Amino acid sequence: SYIPLLAETLHHPHPPIRAHSAWAIGKLGGKNAKELLITAQAKEKDRDVQREISLALQKVTEID
Repeated sequence: SYIPLLAETLHHPHPPIRAHSAWAIGKLGGKNAKELLITAQAKEKDRDVQREISLALQKVTEID
């Protein structure tokens, strides 16, 4: 139920918010989590956020 809000905050102007959103999506997982993270990763320019997205993707992939 939080995934739609987190999907929006993956595109927030502040990198720490994007990073925390990626972390939370990775923690929650779910059907659309991997797709959301891959899409965000393709657009992300901040290195710290990229790293958090990669870690979240690893968690989501482990669950699959």
